[in-house]
Amino acid sequence: MEIKSDHHLGLEVVNCYMKYFDHHEAKLNGLIDKLAMSNVEVKIISDVMNKLSHAKQKDKQADFSQDEEMKRHIAHIHKNNPTIFEELIKNFPDFLPEDDKDDVVSEITVSGVLHHSLKNVDMNRINIDVLKEDQIDVIVQGLDAELKAHSAELNHHMMKVNEAFDNRSQMTESARTVVKQASDLLESINRKMGR
Repeated sequence: MEIKSDHHLGLEVVNCYMKYFDHHEAKLNGLIDKLAMSNVEVKIISDVMNKLSHAKQKDKQADFSQDEEMKRHIAHIHKNNPTIFEELIKNFPDFLPEDDKDDVVSEITVSGVLHHSLKNVDMNRINIDVLKEDQIDVIVQGLDAELKAHSAELNHHMMKVNEAFDNRSQMTESARTVVKQASDLLESINRKMGR
């Protein structure tokens, strides 16, 4: 005589684990997005630092008036931390509407992040003063501090992603073990009832 039921214990366990995996995957994807965002911020700051260093070596000053890419990079940095470029960036809006919590970056790339960050900024109005050698030094120090903060954030997100992958591996192994035990138990019960 075989046990018949509307519920298969192994299937119920799998369903519970599937709910956990769905939740875990959403959390993991969020962490990966944060990791990607930190990586983009590091790239933007590094690009500006490199351009400033090259300009300082070459001309002892930096003029980004005709460099639209650098203007966008600097405007983005200024939006996130107005103390770095302070009075050296002109016509940046004093007030920007708060970002809608549901309005997320559609593409986590440098261009995607800049587009999202500066969507309410008229870049045609933005002017950046010609930066002299001493100003470049001060700005590079500020950017270096900002870069260290984003690098620490990047490392933190990497640690969390690795931890999430480890948790997922452990949960997968645990799910396999529980499903096998449930299957073995049902098989044993069916054998005993079949005598």
